[in-house]
Amino acid sequence: VAGEPVRVTLTNKGLQRHDLDFPSLHMPGLQGVEAILEPGETRTITLTFDQPGTHTFQCSLPGHAVAGMTGAVFVRQ
Repeated sequence: VAGEPVRVTLTNKGLQRHDLDFPSLHMPGLQGVEAILEPGETRTITLTFDQPGTHTFQCSLPGHAVAGMTGAVFVRQ
């Protein structure tokens, strides 16, 4: 729901560094890379989406998004 915080736990089970990037968002707290995780690292972050809609994310490191490291958050009003 728009305006309500969402708590997300990220775990990097790979051998390379990864990030969580929302390239199309221009809201306070969600501008670009939201988290960078080193191999084996786990981090919990809280995101609040101000606008309803589909908010895509990706790993912005070279070659990662084209390898399938993408997704979306669906926010309703």
